[in-house]
Amino acid sequence: MNLHIAFAKLTGTDGTYLVEQIIHELESTDQHYEREGQNGIIWDTGIGVLKLNCDEEGTANISAMCETAANLYMLREAIHFRVEQLSNGADLHLEWSKRPSKLDTPPNFRTVELIHKTHIGANFIRLRFAADDLDDFAKTGLHFRLLLPPNEKQPVWPSVNSKGQTNWPVGEDALHTPAYTFRNIDPAQGVFDVDIYAHGNGQTCAWAEAAQPGQVLGISGPGGGWIPQGESLFLCGDETALPAIARIIENLDPSTEGYAVIETGSNSSSYFIANNSKVDIIRFTRKNGHSDLKNIITAMNPLPKDFNFAWFAGEKKTAQFVREYFRDRQSFASKNVYVASYWQRTTLKNTSLS
Repeated sequence: MNLHIAFAKLTGTDGTYLVEQIIHELESTDQHYEREGQNGIIWDTGIGVLKLNCDEEGTANISAMCETAANLYMLREAIHFRVEQLSNGADLHLEWSKRPSKLDTPPNFRTVELIHKTHIGANFIRLRFAADDLDDFAKTGLHFRLLLPPNEKQPVWPSVNSKGQTNWPVGEDALHTPAYTFRNIDPAQGVFDVDIYAHGNGQTCAWAEAAQPGQVLGISGPGGGWIPQGESLFLCGDETALPAIARIIENLDPSTEGYAVIETGSNSSSYFIANNSKVDIIRFTRKNGHSDLKNIITAMNPLPKDFNFAWFAGEKKTAQFVREYFRDRQSFASKNVYVASYWQRTTLKNTSLS
C-alpha cells in the first residue's frame, strides 16, 4: 500500500499549546489518541494518522499519513483550520514540506448528476447520483457533504489557491453543505445512493422534494467514521441514523453479533435493512413526538461485556448523554466508541425532528 505523506512546521507560537488544545478537544469528544513522549501525540483520525510533537525550541512538527491523496488534502485542511482558530490575530506560520500539485478543484471534490429519485416509505427520499472516480469515497468514511448551490444560480464550485488551500464560494454563491451517509456506493458503476429523511423542514428537504433527474450538484468527502469492526457490536440511533445503521449492518461479517436499537416515528418503522448478520434489530416507536431513547439505552444497563464497539448517531443533546454513558457507566475505551450528532432540536412545534 502506497502512503501519501506530508510534513509541516508551525512557528510563531509555542507548539505545546497547539498539542494541548488538540488533546483537550479529543478528550472532550472521547476520541482515542496516544501520547508520544512528553509533548507529542499520535491520532488516528479515521482518514489518516496525524503526528504532532514539539522540539526544544517550541516548534510544532506535524506529519500526516493517509491512504489517498484526497484524505491527505482533507487532513491538511483540518490542520490549517485549527491553526487559524488558534492564531487569534497572531502571526503564525505553517510551512509544508511539499504543497499539493496545482489543482482547479480540491481532490476530495466531485460533481455529480442526479439520475434517479424514489420515495422509501413515508419519510425517506432515495436519490441516485452518477459520478466519475468514486473509489476514494468507498473507503475510510461513511459520510460526505452534499454541496447545494443557491437556487436559480449557476454553481460556483470550491477552488484551490496558491497555498494549496480550498477557497469556498461566499456571499450569493455560498453553498449549502449538509452531511449525509452513502447508503450504497458502487465505484465500478460510478453511482451512489443517499437516503434523505424528509422531516419537512430545512433547505435540503425542500430541495430533495423538488429535485429532478439531470440536476448537477457537488460532493466532498469522505468522512465521519467507518464500518465498526468486532465480533459483537452495539448500534443505536433515531431515524436520521437509519441509513448509516443499515449500511453498517449490511456490510458486516455474517458471524457478527450484537444489537441495533432504533427509535423512530411510526412512519419510519418500515425502513428496510437487509440483515445477513447475527445482529438483533430492535425498533421502538416514538410516542407523542417525545424521544425515550435515553431511557431505552439505560434500561439495557449493563450492556454485555463482550461488545467490541458501541456506535450512536442522533440528536445533539442525546448524543452528549450517550457519549458520557458509554464512557462513565459502560467503561468503553474511547477507541471502541463512535458517537455523532446528526441534528439539533429547536423550538419548532408539531415535528418530531426539527
